[in-house]
Amino acid sequence: MMKRTMLAVSAVCAVAILGTTAFAATANTSRIDSRISALQSREQRVESTESAVSSRIEANASASSARSAFRQTLEQDRLNVLNDQEKNVQLVDANTKLRLSIENSLKTIRENGITLPQSTLDTITADTQRIKTDLAAIKQTQGQIKTILQQNKTNIKSKDTQAIDAAFQQVYAIQQSRNAKLSDINAALTEINTLLVNVASAPSASSSSSAPTSAPSASSTSSAAGTGA
Repeated sequence: MMKRTMLAVSAVCAVAILGTTAFAATANTSRIDSRISALQSREQRVESTESAVSSRIEANASASSARSAFRQTLEQDRLNVLNDQEKNVQLVDANTKLRLSIENSLKTIRENGITLPQSTLDTITADTQRIKTDLAAIKQTQGQIKTILQQNKTNIKSKDTQAIDAAFQQVYAIQQSRNAKLSDINAALTEINTLLVNVASAPSASSSSSAPTSAPSASSTSSAAGTGA
C-alpha cells in the first residue's frame, strides 16, 4: 500500500511542474484535452487508493483490541503510519483536482486567444519553481520508508521496543515532511489556479484579439516523487 501511495504521488505530481509551452500561436487544444482526460483517470485511481487506506485504518483499529500490549502498541504505530499516509493521499487528491481546474482554464484561455498579463506570468513562473523545489525534496525521500520498515522487522521479532519506536519516529518524520511539501505544492497550485480562473472568466477576456504570449502549462516530467516508499 505504501508503494501504491508513492505511485499515486508520483503520477499526480509528475505533471504538476509547469513548463513554458501553453500558448503557442494556435488554438489547437488537443494536448490540453489529452492531459485533462489523463488527470481525470488519475483522480479516479487516487480516490481508489484513498478508499483502500481508509479501509485498512478501520481494519487495524478493530483488530488491535484483541492483541497483547506489545501487539497493540505495534498496531497503533502502524495505524499512525496509515493515518499520515491517508493525509498525503488526500493532498494528492486535492492536487489532482487543482490541476484539472488549471488545465480547463488553460483550454479556455488558449481557445479565446487571451493574453496573460506579465504580472500573472511572473507569479506563475515563481510558483512553478516553488513546485519544482518541493518535488525535488519529496524525491529525496524515495524508498526511505520502505527500507526503514523492512529493517524494523528484525526489531519486531526481537521485541526491541526502543528500536521499534525509533524506526517509527523516522517514518513519521518522513511522512510529515512529505505532507508539508505536498501542502506547499497545493498552495502554489491554488494561486496559479486562481490567477488563471480570473483571467479566463474576465468579462473582456473572450473578446481579446491579442496574440497569445508564452506562459507555463502543465507538462509531463520524470517521476518526481519516486515509485518506492
